[in-house]
Amino acid sequence: WAKANTPSSTIAISQLLKEIKEQPKGIRDRAAQQAMAAMDRALVGRSWQSVSKSVVDELIALGQPSLPLRLRQSDSAAIDEAMAVLADPKQAFAIRIQTAQIVGEIRCTRALPSLIRVATDVQEREPMREAALSALAAFDTEEIPETLIRVWADLTPKLRAVAGAVIGTRAPWTLAWLSACANKRVDPTSMPMECVRSMRLHNDAALQKVMIEIYPGLQGPDLVQAQRTVNEILDRVASLEGDPYRGKKQFNSDCARCHKLYAEGGEIGPDLTGYQRDQLQTLLRNIVAPSLEIREGYQTVGVRMSDGTVLTGFVENQTDDQIVIKGVDGRSHAMDRSEIEQVLQQASSIMPEGMLNGLTDQQIADLLAYLRSSQPLSDG
Repeated sequence: WAKANTPSSTIAISQLLKEIKEQPKGIRDRAAQQAMAAMDRALVGRSWQSVSKSVVDELIALGQPSLPLRLRQSDSAAIDEAMAVLADPKQAFAIRIQTAQIVGEIRCTRALPSLIRVATDVQEREPMREAALSALAAFDTEEIPETLIRVWADLTPKLRAVAGAVIGTRAPWTLAWLSACANKRVDPTSMPMECVRSMRLHNDAALQKVMIEIYPGLQGPDLVQAQRTVNEILDRVASLEGDPYRGKKQFNSDCARCHKLYAEGGEIGPDLTGYQRDQLQTLLRNIVAPSLEIREGYQTVGVRMSDGTVLTGFVENQTDDQIVIKGVDGRSHAMDRSEIEQVLQQASSIMPEGMLNGLTDQQIADLLAYLRSSQPLSDG
């Protein structure tokens, strides 16, 4: 129910928690612990802000709030505990990720140094760094873009996608990036295109003038251009035998952050398992020009907040009071409608063009072999 995050599932959770509250003490305590643990598991990688206030109130009434819930209540002891969790790599991985997310949501300034340390520490696991990077977007300080620009060259493509999304949330941070580009501190083309598109949402004429100078062309290929590219690729790989096992490694490297195939991968974009992957022309065209055909439910929106920050992604869930956006950083962002200035429908897919650029013909053949596989493969 918590994963579904629908109005009906919220009602079901509230009713269940009320029933738990009415049980004898021993049963109630055990059930409360199990319910709290289930909520924590369901919300790993998602925002507690998306949880209905009625559900939160029912959980608190049970008397056994978890660390994430106590953090949401700005409990001082919970904040001390969170600092220890962030500082200790030996703590449970899922709890550290969720803690990083929540201290960002509540804008806990005490946690900022810890988040920066985790985000820039090459010894930390990549998903942990992603969570810390994403949390940095909540803190309005020039230290953040400067830090991210300084370490940019050492970030992996996955980390750049999250760091780029963070930089693009605020106009001053975007200007800092553009200045670094102009001064040749960073390569403009290293910024993921989906993050560049998000930067275009800022309502700042001076910023947009510089954006046009640094990124003059953001329009993706039309149908004719896309088909020409597809035909060229097919001509080059036609004589090559693709290895699906190597292709799976390529998929995990380039695609799995956003897409799932055979229950493995991310959930930013649609699950490819049920997709008609045997239709090679269509498959390739959707990779080359993803904005030509966007699957229902994954249409991109740009959200401009009243404080000037922006966010790009697709609507994951919404109520009369709140909207939850799955951002280009792969995280769920819950926003009160009262704080939203404008929601803009975007014609471009959240998936960038050029995903095959830089791959050899053999790598493309391997990737296509895996994408067209009819059953799950081992890692080989």
